[in-house]
Amino acid sequence: MKMAANPRIIATKKSSAVFLAIFSLANFFSSDALGQSVSVSPSSGPGNILINVTASGFQPIAYTTAGDPIYANTGFYVENALVARCENPNDSSWANCAVTFRAPTGLGAHTIRASGGDQTANGSFTVNPPSLQIAPAFGPAGTQLSLNGQTFAAASYVAVYVDGSFWQNIGMTDESGNFSTSITMSLPDGPHQITAATVGVSASAPFTSTNCIGSVTAGPDGGTVKHPDGTSTPLTPGTAAPLQLGDTVQSGAGGKLPLSLIDGTQFTMSENSRLTLDNYVYDPSNPANSSAHYNFFAGAFNYVSGLIGKTPHPNDNLDSPMGGTGIRGTHFISRIAPCSTTNEIYLIEGELALTPKATPGVTNILDGPISIFLTASNVTTAALDQATFNSISNQIFQTTGVVTFSSWQVQYFGCTNNLLAAPDADPDGDGQNNLNEFLAGTDPTRGDSFFHIISAVVENNDMRLAWSCGGGRTNVLQSAAGLDGRWSNVSGNITLGGGGDVTTNFLDAGAITNATAKFYRVRLVQ
Repeated sequence: MKMAANPRIIATKKSSAVFLAIFSLANFFSSDALGQSVSVSPSSGPGNILINVTASGFQPIAYTTAGDPIYANTGFYVENALVARCENPNDSSWANCAVTFRAPTGLGAHTIRASGGDQTANGSFTVNPPSLQIAPAFGPAGTQLSLNGQTFAAASYVAVYVDGSFWQNIGMTDESGNFSTSITMSLPDGPHQITAATVGVSASAPFTSTNCIGSVTAGPDGGTVKHPDGTSTPLTPGTAAPLQLGDTVQSGAGGKLPLSLIDGTQFTMSENSRLTLDNYVYDPSNPANSSAHYNFFAGAFNYVSGLIGKTPHPNDNLDSPMGGTGIRGTHFISRIAPCSTTNEIYLIEGELALTPKATPGVTNILDGPISIFLTASNVTTAALDQATFNSISNQIFQTTGVVTFSSWQVQYFGCTNNLLAAPDADPDGDGQNNLNEFLAGTDPTRGDSFFHIISAVVENNDMRLAWSCGGGRTNVLQSAAGLDGRWSNVSGNITLGGGGDVTTNFLDAGAITNATAKFYRVRLVQ
């Protein structure tokens, strides 16, 4: 038999044994000449999303007497279960057959197989793990929780479990596997695990039931919460902490702090901001009994009303050094710039009632969108649109985490033009001016906080040097034979961890044996 350049099978009336032999031989040659493949798009993502699967390079299994190809009935399988087939088996498009179906749902990699006759090829799809965020992370019984899930199974029902036991279904995910909803739970005091589950995957997040009014999550620069009894709690970056009635929240010089209260009220504080939670009562069974009062002293915050501010006649108020603000179901940014006597308010949605401090009987009712400038004696306004609001928000809240000298001045002195904040001033009298204290990371208001060598102690033939510097800085110990000599490094770079004043030391081995006289200094590298 002479083989053509493109071998094919001609259907004849010969015996079936001869036909099968020719078919098997032709199939062998075509499989060897052209390989089959399967492409999957996308190749990873949430389970149950729609994916496009294409089988390429599949060859005809036979030809008609007229020379038309005959293709196998190609099927697509996930873990050996048939999920789709190509249509019109005699169509030449079967050489590149494409189908759309929903992705598998179990976490991890899955094989997707295309099979036609004895031709087979494999592709794969990977189901990514989901994530769940809960806010607030703390609250008493009856707290409204905001649940946000990403990368769960798409278009699937979501079930919620509490400490491993089924609680209730809360709706469905979208076609991207995401969902967002609010729920209210009454849980015993103590830590709990909230789990959201769809077909094939689940994710969990902690919630602590406690007698608090909300929580705050620190950014990279941390912050502090000062309690009514005078004690303070440093905030650990990335960790949520409960908020109690009467707490004052202070953000650091290079970061921001998000606050979530149990009625859904959201504050996002910018750097060097201070806010006190003076009064807070949330009664979900009787909204008329709910009320809130805050005191805003410095900095800036972004505010989104929760349920208290959205009641028909809300008792939701905020005071600043310039006057009072009644909150009426709103979204706004409030800022008191360093050294300023004006409270800037950018109201993008809702209504505010503003009363200057010097005119307690005069209240100005203003509806968004509008820019408001509140001083102790009057209220002025200007136009505001969404683009301007977004620009102001980006300017205030998209911090780099870097502490500038001006933000450091505001942190310690409240204002950049305060005489005590001048770069060459030494308000604590420790011999280090403000610029040097800023560079060294020490406190310019405490005389015992400055960059200095503490001790030099002989240990046999060695010398141990101890010194104090601000955390997060890098130092190197140096020595010279005389004060006018050439300084050389005794140590490598030594990075001090943490924040505030940090004490460290270094042992100069052989210092007593190898030198008749030696002078030491510690250099600030960065």
